[in-house]
Amino acid sequence: HVISGLIALGLAIVAMAGQAGAVAVIVVGFLLNTSYAVAKPSLIALLPSLVPREELTDAVSLNTLQFITGQMVGPVLASIVIATVGPAPAFLINALTFIGPIASMVYLRRRGIGEQLTPRGKGAGSDDPRARQGVFGYIRAELWIGAMLIAVVCTSAAMEIVRTMSPAIAVEQLHGSDSLAGLLVAAQSAGSGLGVLSFVPIRRRGLTRRIATVAMVIQGVGLVGLSLAGALPLAMVCAGLVGFGFSLCFPALTGDLQLGVDERMRGRVMSVHQVAHLGNRPFTALIVGTVGALLGVPAACLIGLVLVPAGSVMMRRGWRLLDARPAPAEEPSSA
Repeated sequence: HVISGLIALGLAIVAMAGQAGAVAVIVVGFLLNTSYAVAKPSLIALLPSLVPREELTDAVSLNTLQFITGQMVGPVLASIVIATVGPAPAFLINALTFIGPIASMVYLRRRGIGEQLTPRGKGAGSDDPRARQGVFGYIRAELWIGAMLIAVVCTSAAMEIVRTMSPAIAVEQLHGSDSLAGLLVAAQSAGSGLGVLSFVPIRRRGLTRRIATVAMVIQGVGLVGLSLAGALPLAMVCAGLVGFGFSLCFPALTGDLQLGVDERMRGRVMSVHQVAHLGNRPFTALIVGTVGALLGVPAACLIGLVLVPAGSVMMRRGWRLLDARPAPAEEPSSA
């Protein structure tokens, strides 16, 4: 967070000097996202230290909500600030927002949260020798993790299809301006937010896994609807369905990964989780963009239907393997 804040502050200073051209913005954007990619696995791995085990999945869901809210609110606030006082103050405000997370990390560190583990961690399977094989050796040994990660790719890739194809849908299917693409992406984010708000009561009723499987189907319905939509309201509803399904599926997968992996491996496994979640974006965009250019927008949306059975099968396989694992031995309580 300190590095990200300094990078953002550097851009603000360059902007105030009148030198913030396209190259500077692109470079800073690359550096900020690189820094974020390094920090996010650690942030996710902190959650089990902050909430009771039985509430971890809810915490993952709420963590997703704040990310979605930032995606929706941030651009709006940026547009208002830029229109009111210009880009340089907007960059400065962005740099100052890093004070919050920096202060949070300092507070957690002083409380001893997220520091070095004790010789025997408290997580499930913390004395498993497979944890010493490195993250990929550990994932190969724990086959359920690989199945869950593939399911994460599938539900996340459906979201990327909407982002990638929104401009083409707006122009070729809706016969409007490419600016309508922003409304489709906003509708997807709104659907995601609604899904997150719905997830907690669903989880508390013990329906998490059942609903997560249905959520993959909901995403497929949204993609089919987008391939057929000829009016903006229908297209927005379908984009919202894709986001809604994501927010019912993603927290369930992420929560089980958080709970099931060895405590000493959690950060490294969640790094791979983030690659599965975000790293698929350029590949998904390339594939659906190529299909859209060659076969049209409907074909590009429909190709995403392969994600539904693939994600559902991997998700259920992961749960089956996870449930079949022997229960970890109870550790003796301290005096």
